[in-house]
Amino acid sequence: MVGSDFGTDFLDYHDFCAVAVVDLMEDIKISHVPVMLNEVLATLKPKDGGIYFDGTFGGGGYSRAILNAAKCELIACDRDPFVKKFAEEFSKKYGENFKFSHSKFSEIDAILKNFGVEKK
Repeated sequence: MVGSDFGTDFLDYHDFCAVAVVDLMEDIKISHVPVMLNEVLATLKPKDGGIYFDGTFGGGGYSRAILNAAKCELIACDRDPFVKKFAEEFSKKYGENFKFSHSKFSEIDAILKNFGVEKK
C-alpha cells in the first residue's frame, strides 16, 4: 500500500473495527470510574437550577454524578463516536436535563449557543 491507497484501506479497516467494537459494547456492560470524583463534586457543588458543561463526556461518570447531585441541566460533548451510545442512554434516563453534542470541547461557544445558553 502506498500513497492514498493506504489511507483509504486504513479507513475501511478502521470503520470495520469501529463497528465490531460497538457491537461488542452492546453485549458488555462497560464501567468507568472517574478520577477524583468526590473532589470534583466538592469543588463544583452542583446546585438545583444550575447549568453545567462536561467537555470530555467519555463514559459519563462526571455527568452522571452532577445530574444525580442536583436538579440541574448538563450539556456534554465528546468527539469519540463510541460514546454516542452512552449519551443516548443518558438522554433516556435524564430527559431534558441532559444534552449531548458530538463535537470537540474547543467548540464550547457554539455548543452552548446551539442549546440556548448565552454568555452573561
